[in-house]
Amino acid sequence: MTADWRHSLSVTPEILASFFERVARYLEAQQAPHSRVVDYYPPSQLAELLSVQLPRDGASVDTVFDMIEACLRYSVDTGHPQFFNQLFGGRHWPALLGEWTASVVSTSLYTYEMAPVATLMERYLIEKMGGLAGFQHPSGTFVTGGSNGNLMGMVAALHAHNPAIKTRGLGGQPPLIALVSEDSHFSYEKAAIATGIGGHQLWRVPVDSDGRLIPEALHDSIRRARRDGTIPFFVGATAGTTIRGAFDPLESIGHICRTESVWFHVDASFGGSALLSRQLRSRLVGIEDADSMVWDAHKLMGVPLICSAFMINRRPELLRDAVGTDGIPYIYHDYDAHRDLDSGHLSLQCGRRNDVFKLWMMWMALGDEGYERWVDTCVGHATQVATIIAADPDYELVYPSDFVTVCFRPVPGAGNTGNQITERLRDHLARSGTLMVNQCVEHGMVYLRLVFLDPTRDLSEFRLPRREEWHAL
Repeated sequence: MTADWRHSLSVTPEILASFFERVARYLEAQQAPHSRVVDYYPPSQLAELLSVQLPRDGASVDTVFDMIEACLRYSVDTGHPQFFNQLFGGRHWPALLGEWTASVVSTSLYTYEMAPVATLMERYLIEKMGGLAGFQHPSGTFVTGGSNGNLMGMVAALHAHNPAIKTRGLGGQPPLIALVSEDSHFSYEKAAIATGIGGHQLWRVPVDSDGRLIPEALHDSIRRARRDGTIPFFVGATAGTTIRGAFDPLESIGHICRTESVWFHVDASFGGSALLSRQLRSRLVGIEDADSMVWDAHKLMGVPLICSAFMINRRPELLRDAVGTDGIPYIYHDYDAHRDLDSGHLSLQCGRRNDVFKLWMMWMALGDEGYERWVDTCVGHATQVATIIAADPDYELVYPSDFVTVCFRPVPGAGNTGNQITERLRDHLARSGTLMVNQCVEHGMVYLRLVFLDPTRDLSEFRLPRREEWHAL
């Protein structure tokens, strides 16, 4: 590499222009007809095409940019019109510019002194999102995803149950029980492990035929836990389950939690965005009584990963009491007149990225009404495709579509049980880059799941392979 490059890593207009030129070419190519979701290669072949070995001596500018182009070429394009695989995706300029702004600013969001703009934006959005849920005096922090938000909910519940746990730990008391539904996210188990209550103390409550937690079964489990000499301290409901998009009956669950004096947390990572829609927010009736919730903006609000908000209801001081620490003068300054705005006391992290920028800018560009149309259109797209699949003799719906997911599979027929052809079909679609959907397994049945999160996509290009094409796989 040249001496200029070795001794000067400054961001110059020329470097930026070269970068954005390459990004623009990539985006233009991905918008062309017949472009692929991914240019797939097996690991051994990809390793030959894309060496990830670092050099002893630094590389040239051109070599670095060649690697950037390779990263773009061989990565999955989650903004592609045929990407329906995960609970995130899309690519929209306000959020993307917010993402880049956060990288340019590159501050850590733990004090007002270090991140004044992001601090004000985060406090505003916590109040706004919490207000949409009906929270009173909402407080909270942006976290590294719904999994971390569920962990934060369990940590807050432990502190509400017994503040001494913060300093003395869990020893010397009966086992603590957390209760969630059978269809809840696996992160609850990780939270049970991380908090030290133990995975076996996470009880899963049955769901009904619609995938919703059964309140009576929850109440029975809480009573059984007490009869067994254990202490139920946490209930984690779900607003928008990962596969079916089901909403637990929050109002009934909240009533049980109040009656039994158990912390009521809602994992609204997926379904929290339904609060943006007047047509859909009734599905979250009862969330206003929750003690805490998490809401992922990167799922149904069109912003890049990661962007999640964790919020506490009614008790703005509890989160600081639960996770805050004192005696850190190299970060927090007692003389600072704005120290009450320091958000690091509300987080399990120290270094924390300004994820709020991208959500704030996206919301500014769309407004409340724009976001309502966004969510309603996504639900409409899912309904439209579910109707098409239900009428297709080659495919069948596994569940009715009630939110933004569509679960379906090829119709079993002579020569196949359904599972084998479903797996081969999904693998073919993903590796060919023509359509990326997720695979699910439940009660011995393999099926596929589409997720509709981007209302700007043109469904006229959506196509599933015909039966005669399956047999060629």
